Amino acid sequence: RLMSGLQKNQSVYLIKGEKGCGKSAFLRWFMQQAPADWEFCPVTTGIAFGEKHLLGHISKVLFPGEVLDIQALTAKIKLQTRNGAFMVIVIDDAEKLSPFALKSLFAIKEAVNKRAGRLGIVLCATEAIQSALATPSLSALGEDFVSTLLLPCISYQQLSDYIQHRIKTAGVEGKVMFTPQQLSRVYKISRGLPKSINLVVQD
Repeated sequence: RLMSGLQKNQSVYLIKGEKGCGKSAFLRWFMQQAPADWEFCPVTTGIAFGEKHLLGHISKVLFPGEVLDIQALTAKIKLQTRNGAFMVIVIDDAEKLSPFALKSLFAIKEAVNKRAGRLGIVLCATEAIQSALATPSLSALGEDFVSTLLLPCISYQQLSDYIQHRIKTAGVEGKVMFTPQQLSRVYKISRGLPKSINLVVQD
């Protein structure tokens, strides 16, 4: 759904899930699966990001060596996309973006859309992003502007396969067997969050 929606130049996509549910891993996997001609601009917001920080980072990735304000950045993105490029801005931990940063990002998206260019935006965030999206200037864009996709936790039925996958990824040959009691304990402690599962199994 995400790949299809971006190709059709639809909404900004918000991938929402609990902390530790695998949003960062999902983004890495998604970028690997995307068509080779897509140009990605990944942003990881380790700290709170304001408008200036966000625009500066996007400029640095998409147009190295240039320091662009929002008007110049928008103009260059519009030109590139009109010439056939497909850019996708991907932001992890997007709940750390300020409302002003989000507003600037959405303004660029709207401007590119109006010129029939293709600019994809994917935000990965926890529920905390909703407070920023609820500010009047952003909520006025309408519910259809942001499409939310929930990234679920691992179910109990998926737990054993996930653990074996992680063990294989770590380079261990063969299966490591877990009893039903052990699996139940892992699931109870981790609540199906991949990050927590990894920690519990390592212990």
